Amino acid sequence: MKHKLILVSTLLLCLIGIQKTTAVASELSDDTQIIIAGSGHKGDNPSRAPSTNGKTIEAIYNEETSSIYITFSSSPGDGFVHLAVENHSTGEYFSKDFESCLFVVMPISGKGGVYTITITLPDGIQYFGEFILN
Repeated sequence: MKHKLILVSTLLLCLIGIQKTTAVASELSDDTQIIIAGSGHKGDNPSRAPSTNGKTIEAIYNEETSSIYITFSSSPGDGFVHLAVENHSTGEYFSKDFESCLFVVMPISGKGGVYTITITLPDGIQYFGEFILN
């Protein structure tokens, strides 16, 4: 099981790198800031992901509330935004649809592990990022 987890984590890191997705995390008191840039259409070949065209999504994990706060640099479009957060260390999976807006809050367990965030906009464009909680 441990080897499978390491393999899955390694493959995710490679996949994210291929898609030219950047996730940067730094400790800011009780907050972990994650900047997510990079996108691809749902089902696209990862090596053919389009550029971000300047769209940025910032996500901050707050330890005190065990929640991820997500801010979009511009309107994600009309419809629903799908947010999925997976902890690859524990197997936990959190998923929710939000009406399109510039700011959303997603509560998670806050357990330590390697997390992947997938954000799907109403037009099908997906954004990816990864962060680690201790």
